Amino acid sequence: MIFNRFSGKCCKSVRAWYVKGEKNNSWDNHESDFGYYKLQKGTVNRKAHYISTDGDIAIWYYRTKKGTGTWGVGQVKNKGTNRVSFYVRSTDDCPTEPTYDWRYSDQYSNWRDADKGFTIFCKD
Repeated sequence: MIFNRFSGKCCKSVRAWYVKGEKNNSWDNHESDFGYYKLQKGTVNRKAHYISTDGDIAIWYYRTKKGTGTWGVGQVKNKGTNRVSFYVRSTDDCPTEPTYDWRYSDQYSNWRDADKGFTIFCKD
């Protein structure tokens, strides 16, 4: 783990994945968001951030218009914004908590619970 005064103790490497036997529609809609991510230097909105091993997808923290703390997963070009394919409401310093509260945008652009079909695990 790395300690940063803004991001707390976060894993150097995480995996966005599903619980064995729980793959669901979130995979069908956002397969490219699943995989391994590396902790990056610096912060985004004063918290840790990660980039996927292929360099296309990021995990970052942002606040909604209502000021709610949120972790999101989406394209690197949208890092720091609320343009995400997955999100979880959380003020935790790292994206690994809470575990099974993530939501995703389905094929109709509706937000649905990912349940055990998507979470972020430490891989240090």
